[in-house]
Amino acid sequence: MTEGPHHPQDPHATEDVLETVAQLIEEHFGRPLPELQHTVSRVPGTNPRAVQAVHGFHLLAGAQGVLERAENHLLEILGTEPGVLDEQQMQAAQQVNDAVAARDARVLAVLHLLHPPAAPAWSSTPGRHAAMTSGLPPHPPGAVRAQAARRSAR
Repeated sequence: MTEGPHHPQDPHATEDVLETVAQLIEEHFGRPLPELQHTVSRVPGTNPRAVQAVHGFHLLAGAQGVLERAENHLLEILGTEPGVLDEQQMQAAQQVNDAVAARDARVLAVLHLLHPPAAPAWSSTPGRHAAMTSGLPPHPPGAVRAQAARRSAR
């Protein structure tokens, strides 16, 4: 079996994830990550998206550390003899799975900060959501209030 970038024994897997996300942050803000981190920590009023991206990267690095420790613990208790896993080994394997999920969630959070999904067309136009869901044209502004006023006058 060949070792790929996601295999726990690949020494480059950690670097690949962190380096790739760092590179995406740098490309997005047009500055090296260390410089961006320095600016975020020292300059009040820094771009809130930059603050969130730097914070997200910090959380990602922490999650990657947790994953590495979980993988190392699992490798230690697995030993070299093949066989059925005992309860302790199964729990360690589950900890690795949980750590991978947490790390991947951090990656997705940073990616979302850098490239948020486009807002739906109806979100910026009042009355548009109802028109999109009902197939009817949207009410002009104030039309609903005018209808309610007419009803109450009857």
